[in-house]
Amino acid sequence: MRMQMKRLDILETLQNGSLTWWVLSKLFGRWGVPDIDLFATSSNNVVDRFASWRPDPEAELVYAFMVNWGKLGFVHILPPIPLLPRILQKIVMEKATGILVFPNWNMAMWYELTEKIKTDHFDFGCTEKSFFISKMEAKGGGLPPYGMTLRAIRFDGNLFW
Repeated sequence: MRMQMKRLDILETLQNGSLTWWVLSKLFGRWGVPDIDLFATSSNNVVDRFASWRPDPEAELVYAFMVNWGKLGFVHILPPIPLLPRILQKIVMEKATGILVFPNWNMAMWYELTEKIKTDHFDFGCTEKSFFISKMEAKGGGLPPYGMTLRAIRFDGNLFW
């Protein structure tokens, strides 16, 4: 039970944290700067335009699932992990393109789909150099997901078909 709680804590921190500019500069230099950041908040958005999945007064769009991602341009997604299957389905159905960051768990049920839609990938270890956790998040007891391997893919929903 304690291990499960620790894992849930790490996943929640991954959702509320942010990639550092060191990683983002590598991703954006390789694939381009996204037009909009989906599933972001006013405290962790990586480009000016962002869509939240919960109410956020600074978000351009609230509840990112309500818009067609294929019409948003090149998107950036660092999603809540439990939503990955639904996010991947939306990417494919709406033929979206962009960058998706997730734990590199090759045994996860959704992993095979990420392989079908990727055009390129970049794996990196989750360290203090690559992942930022706010002081407020750290005070709240959120565990940083350090030691986990993360994978960023450049995806194209058209590749599935």
